[in-house]
Amino acid sequence: MFTREVYGTYRASLGTAQHSGQQLRVVLRPAAPELAAMPWEMLFDPETESYLCQTEPLLRHIPAPDYNPNALDVVLPLGILGLIASPRDLGVGDHCAGKLR
Repeated sequence: MFTREVYGTYRASLGTAQHSGQQLRVVLRPAAPELAAMPWEMLFDPETESYLCQTEPLLRHIPAPDYNPNALDVVLPLGILGLIASPRDLGVGDHCAGKLR
């Protein structure tokens, strides 16, 4: 999937990260929608004989036209609504016992 130039840059970056004892993080920023829809998790490195997503973090940044990077103004105190299921065939508290550790 990578061209020779991109694959060379990937291999060099991987070597640099490994030499410094760090993990390489692969960040994809596809501009075209058809590229964003591709199964990037299937990228295979023939030298290591592994899929990139199994050895390196693989992140996709897909542009969103309505994204606003500015934080929302919050008026304290902040109210939070929490819901918990209560199945009728279980006793009170049985459905969550031991699962919230």
